[in-house]
Amino acid sequence: MRYKLILHYPGLNANTLMASFLSTIPNLTAYVAKQGIYPAAHGGFADIWMCTLSNEAYPSITQHVAVKVLRSLGSGFNDGEKHEKRLRRELAVWLKLKHPQVLPLYGIVSDFGPYPSMVCPWMDKGNLNNYLNGDGRSLTVEGRYKILSQVCAGLAYLHSHSVVHGDLTGCNVLINGDGDACLSDFGLSTIISDLQGVSTFTSSIGGNVRFAAPELYEVGDDDIRTFPTTHSDIYSLGSIILQTLTGVIPYHYMRTDGQVLIELSRGVHPRRPQDPIVTEARWGLLCACWERDPLRRPTLEAVAECLEGPERIFRAASPALAHIAGLHPDAMVNLSHGQKMETWRAHYEGRCQDVQVTVVNPRERRSSGGNAKYRTYRT
Repeated sequence: MRYKLILHYPGLNANTLMASFLSTIPNLTAYVAKQGIYPAAHGGFADIWMCTLSNEAYPSITQHVAVKVLRSLGSGFNDGEKHEKRLRRELAVWLKLKHPQVLPLYGIVSDFGPYPSMVCPWMDKGNLNNYLNGDGRSLTVEGRYKILSQVCAGLAYLHSHSVVHGDLTGCNVLINGDGDACLSDFGLSTIISDLQGVSTFTSSIGGNVRFAAPELYEVGDDDIRTFPTTHSDIYSLGSIILQTLTGVIPYHYMRTDGQVLIELSRGVHPRRPQDPIVTEARWGLLCACWERDPLRRPTLEAVAECLEGPERIFRAASPALAHIAGLHPDAMVNLSHGQKMETWRAHYEGRCQDVQVTVVNPRERRSSGGNAKYRTYRT
């Protein structure tokens, strides 16, 4: 993960600007108190403590917060200052992100571990994994789509600010007391990997292999480090969709991550569930997200539109989505052609309607009987 900060203030040098930027992170050490003697949860590289945050003006008013405490980031004797500076730089970026579906950063505390610890709102219903196995078991289809719509909205906001999540899993989708979803831990796995100096990103995503894109596990002969992209986020989003609709994680029938890695190396997708909620259209959307070639995966906008209503008029932002709306190419007749947009007459379920299709990758079109058609990719 790389962030580029472009600022221009005449008379100020870069070091002065960065020092000023980092100083804007609120230090809440004096206002945060632990609740209990053990962490409430453990992650791959951090422990989560349930704490209370008191109000400076009204000390009697408190709220529950989560404090994420990073474990040691490296063994170098003189690396502590460098690691903390890098971490604070990334936290300063997080502090500026404001969206209902992105977990906010309140500030930091300095007395929980060797590095600044992050203070965030406490999410009453835990993460998506816990929620779907608890209160969320009885969610309706509409309720599940509400969560997915919120995940897409949060991810779109991150991408619009040049932030790649990099570790989109059920553990990093948090659910508040109202049942709304928030994205957390975006970019942290990449930071940890970078600070630890590992040769690839795989060491930091470890147990999240069931959600991570296969290209993140590929290592070339030159051992170049592999980092997440917006395309790998789309792959993970497909896995989140599967989990949210069915309540089970991808490859749930495999006991070990090693078995999953073998399937990934072979290009084998998770099995299609027998659950009727996974219709042909919805399964086609998942397969499009799991395309082996990252550049062939749909855009986030296209995925969000399909989730809003796969049976309605749609924009196919990837050739792999040509059949998502139940419109088989053989039932689609071209009415007009433009450089940016084509209008099709589609027949399905005994009905006929015009469908506008955005031409994003015209090289993937092929001709048949004089009518241009989109190629479909089925697995």
